[in-house]
Amino acid sequence: MTTIANTTIQLRKSGVSGNVPASLNYGELALNYYDGKLYYKNASGTITYISSGQFTNSFSTMNVSGSLILATSNTDTLNFKGENGIGVIANTTSKTITLQGGNSFGTIVVSGQSTVLAGGANSPLTLVAGNNVTLTTNTVTNSVTINSSGSGSSSDNVARATANAAFDEANSAYSLAGSAYSTACSAYSLASTSFNAFTDTMGDTISGSTSQTVQFVGGDGVVITANPSTSQITITANSTSSGFPYIDLGSTANTVAVYGSLDLGTLS
Repeated sequence: MTTIANTTIQLRKSGVSGNVPASLNYGELALNYYDGKLYYKNASGTITYISSGQFTNSFSTMNVSGSLILATSNTDTLNFKGENGIGVIANTTSKTITLQGGNSFGTIVVSGQSTVLAGGANSPLTLVAGNNVTLTTNTVTNSVTINSSGSGSSSDNVARATANAAFDEANSAYSLAGSAYSTACSAYSLASTSFNAFTDTMGDTISGSTSQTVQFVGGDGVVITANPSTSQITITANSTSSGFPYIDLGSTANTVAVYGSLDLGTLS
């Protein structure tokens, strides 16, 4: 068997920085080993290169939730698509991709009730109107209005009316109590200022003070008796007195008359 001698195949080459081949045939390669660039002619007829340390594919493999996305060439395009409430915003200046959105609500917590969890990005939250409640949605303002739809059941109305009546009665009683208190204060004030006045049998007012003592003095032929248990003072004529038999202190309704004894002698 004939032995084939080793043959060295050399590419067009250059060791000068910045050198670029002026022309290449399809399949022909040129190496600038100073810049680390391998030049070739692409399908459009443009001379381009593969740089040292440059990856052919823009990405190799992406793993998204267990699904593998493989790059099969350096011209593969990775697309970002927003769905189910997720928005994708690309900024070519800052070269950033922003993902917006998510679950419309995460968790609804009501004290004493089971927690409501969002099942996903498009999971709806349903509002249910209970007794005597209406729900009105407004798609323009994105709002929900909750109103009372009635005055309640007949038993509720009776209870409400009874409570209102009791409230009114309580207010009236409070007002009357206040009026009575004011009257009592006025009466007390009046009693404090007029207690030191009393009137004699002739209708004359005798002024004194609250600490002054009024004394009843029995004159000739008159006996005065006080009874503390009945708060009474009794004025009686003394039959043994030699005083004038009849004393008339006046003609008013408060006249006090004292009768004694009179010896007219023997009638013939």
